[in-house]
Amino acid sequence: ADIALGFEDGDSDPTTGVTARRSSSVWELQVTGKPAHSSQIFRDDIGFGAALELSRILDRWREELSAIPNLTFNPGLIMAGTDLTHDADNTRGTAFGKSNVIAGSAIATGGLRAISPKQIELAEKLMREIAADSLAQTSATLTMRHGYPPMAPTPQNNQLRQAFSDVSEEL
Repeated sequence: ADIALGFEDGDSDPTTGVTARRSSSVWELQVTGKPAHSSQIFRDDIGFGAALELSRILDRWREELSAIPNLTFNPGLIMAGTDLTHDADNTRGTAFGKSNVIAGSAIATGGLRAISPKQIELAEKLMREIAADSLAQTSATLTMRHGYPPMAPTPQNNQLRQAFSDVSEEL
C-alpha cells in the first residue's frame, strides 16, 4: 500500500490514529556448549557452556537493539540444560539440568518488530554478528522468520489521517 490508516488501539488512546505499522519477525537462537562437571567451567578445553553463551548473546542484543528508535526485541522463551525438548509449534518445551553440570544446550525464541525494512536488515545483521562472536567452546545458530512487513510513517499517511480527522470533527 502507498497509504495506510490503522484503526487499532495501538497506543491505548481512542483519540489518536495510527499512521505506521511495525513489522513482525520471529527469531530462534540455538546455542551449544561443551557439557561437563561444573568444576571444569572456564577452562580452555571446556569453555563457558551454552547457558552463559546464550545469556551473553541476549544481553549484547539488548544493548545494541534497544538503542534503535521504534524497534523492539523480546525473548519470550528461554531454556538451557543437559537435555532440551523444544516444541516450536506450541511455544513450549522441557529442560533437564543439574546445578553441578555445565549446560550443553540452550535455546531462546522471541520477536522483533521494526518500523522499516532498513531497521530489520540492521537488526538482523547486528544479531548475527553478535551470535557469531562465540565464547570458547560454544557456537550459536540464529534463525529468522519474517512475518508481515513494516509500513513506515509517511507525510501522505499523515495527510490522510488529518483529512479523516477533519471530516470526523466536522460531522
